[in-house]
Amino acid sequence: MSNINLFTHPETFRRIQLKGLCAWLGQWRDYLARRGFTVPDPAADSAVDYEGLAAVFMEPDGEMPRQLMHSAAMIHEMANEGAMGALLERARQENIKLDVGDDPDPADVAVQMCLGHADVLEEVHNLHQLDRPRSFVHFTTDRRRVPTFREPTDGALAGLEAEIAEWNFKAKRGRSARVWMYRRAHERWFLVRHGLASRRQEVITASGSESVIQRPGEYDVLVYDCERGELRIHGCNVKEVEMLRQVFGGHLFGDKEFFPGGEKFTLAPLLTGRACLACGDFPTLANVTLREVTVLRLTGSDWLRLTVNAPDLFGPVGRGDVTLPGVEGLVRATFELRFKDSKKRRTLTVAGSNRLKVVRDDDTTLLERWLAARGFVLEPEVDDEETANVVECAGEAGGWRGGGGVEA
Repeated sequence: MSNINLFTHPETFRRIQLKGLCAWLGQWRDYLARRGFTVPDPAADSAVDYEGLAAVFMEPDGEMPRQLMHSAAMIHEMANEGAMGALLERARQENIKLDVGDDPDPADVAVQMCLGHADVLEEVHNLHQLDRPRSFVHFTTDRRRVPTFREPTDGALAGLEAEIAEWNFKAKRGRSARVWMYRRAHERWFLVRHGLASRRQEVITASGSESVIQRPGEYDVLVYDCERGELRIHGCNVKEVEMLRQVFGGHLFGDKEFFPGGEKFTLAPLLTGRACLACGDFPTLANVTLREVTVLRLTGSDWLRLTVNAPDLFGPVGRGDVTLPGVEGLVRATFELRFKDSKKRRTLTVAGSNRLKVVRDDDTTLLERWLAARGFVLEPEVDDEETANVVECAGEAGGWRGGGGVEA
């Protein structure tokens, strides 16, 4: 199934014309009503509870219709200009009439294709959609025992938002920040919305053109694993990731260095050969292949960074055509994975000592378990500080919390 996680881009729903949005969601009106979301009446110009709608998709339950999840994922992934071009071209070839007007958002085109020609949307999606790795940087606490995680109060979230907003203001991104928290089993997912640098863009009008200044929005993702005491962050750049590491540690645990960083992953198992790719103990995985390795080699007084790749890299390694250096020279590895329920292969990249890239956000937990089982995850060093012995993630899976937000 396609990625249904709209967590990083909930604004997709706001981009869809109300008529198309209601027609699409109306197919599952009863289910959405049971989840607390009412499909509005476009004729009455009703308001849409976009936050409530996003929460439904962020926390899917066992009753969520498979086709709703699948169509939502495709619409989300095809809501960009390049994908819109591919859909419009196919519509011309197939003589498909799309009711999108002269100035549609790409999301509108995807919705209209989904409503009348879902099979065409899926075909174009499969051809157009390229792997878009999600890069998370991992930080694990060094406490001897993982302390109890207590969900932040509204006041704590407000303080968190204020500090993030101030950092963004100094970075010339505007003083605006909003944080939402979602519950997922033993994890807590945090969505951080903030602005980016302003952009001046020429806009074509009936009388000519004019310039407008706009500030794009961006979403960062942080996931806290309550059992392992680990925070993984998907941010815009290194400085922002470092800021989020400290700010979340300070506001959630009272210590900016609660997540001190350090090493999480090692590529040492690659030196043991093909056995490190075994996946028979993971029922959803069919096969894992080593596709690419980046190494550092010292030649004379110079360090060379070399990348070697092959459809199955352990083949040339076994023949002696490629020689892997010691563990200190292994800096990056990319694996190709085949899931039993999908024909499309996906990739997993371990880079450096604490960076992981996956194609789908939802793959992260499973693939981390596989990495740990094969020895790619280091046991964290701990200090002597005694902390709570029991991990408690307050609240059941489902629901979300958000502060009031800090706006410019």
